[in-house]
Amino acid sequence: MEYKYNEREYAKKIYEEGFQTRFIKYELVILVKYLKELGKTKKDTETEVYDFCERYINKFNKIKYYKTIDGAVRDGRKKNNNLIVLDSIAIMRSELEHIDKIDIEYEHKKLLLSMLISKKISFELSKIQPQQTEENKKLSLYIGGSSKKFKEIFKLANITGKYEVDGKYYTYKVDDMINELVKKGLVSSLDNHSGLICLDCLKDISQDGEIFYELKNKDFDNLGNIFDYYKGENKIKSCEECRSLFKQKANNQKKCLDCAKKFKQKQTNLCKQIKKEESRKPL
Repeated sequence: MEYKYNEREYAKKIYEEGFQTRFIKYELVILVKYLKELGKTKKDTETEVYDFCERYINKFNKIKYYKTIDGAVRDGRKKNNNLIVLDSIAIMRSELEHIDKIDIEYEHKKLLLSMLISKKISFELSKIQPQQTEENKKLSLYIGGSSKKFKEIFKLANITGKYEVDGKYYTYKVDDMINELVKKGLVSSLDNHSGLICLDCLKDISQDGEIFYELKNKDFDNLGNIFDYYKGENKIKSCEECRSLFKQKANNQKKCLDCAKKFKQKQTNLCKQIKKEESRKPL
């Protein structure tokens, strides 16, 4: 997701081009937060939002959309509701080394890293809100709370391998993997009601020393790539243009798909320009 942790760029795109999805209220809140950041008053914001909706909503009706716009202005202008902008997350070599030394299967290591990075992301996002408590001024190793949260982390870990039991192969499931980590004493389940677990094996992890990789942009959608890149597995490479990680399809591939498309389009446009200029030359 291109604007997953950069609402400012997302807001600019909405402001310049109109709604990007069918989620009107959500995008209006982001737009209002952007206008607030620009120093617009509540009255000016309301005027701009109504004008915006006039332009981009077919057969716009002020009465019909009053509650939606009023709610968006109210929510977007709340004191602590700032634009979410997360430029990057530093992944330390010491963190990768610590996880790599744990006596657990490769895919479980990717899950642990995904959990750690998810906590680091949450920690950085908490800094955006000014009402920080003493508890969230340091990285917490408590994670989870719902099946949905664990499934999201599992998906981000990009766990695609299979494991063998008595000659049969099975796909990994997040609940089974967490249970295995609990059995090995690497994580602990707090209670049966909250769903929270504590990443005990990461309590002494060092976040000092060399930065191995700066996580940003498209990397936020595939945290498992980082461990593969660190280990030199699954043909994960760093794009020579945007530096994001991608799965190499051919040995000579040096760019991610997005950058390769942009490069190809640039070359096509250049060829067209050259042909156009040559056609103008006198015979």
